[in-house]
Amino acid sequence: MTVSLAVGGKGLGTMWGRELALEMLGSAGFANVEVKQLEHDFQNEYFLSTKYGTRSIDVVIARNDE
Repeated sequence: MTVSLAVGGKGLGTMWGRELALEMLGSAGFANVEVKQLEHDFQNEYFLSTKYGTRSIDVVIARNDE
């Protein structure tokens, strides 16, 4: 996913927020999204999810709030 306005991207950058990330994951067909943080990485959130109809973890997205 492009984060800039290039090639028709939405221009989200790295600061699109938890709410928009959850909304976009849901729209893309991901369910049971868990948001995690690592003890040594307090600036990012990691989104873990499975795609509808699967049992394995399909995606991990990191987001930086700075």
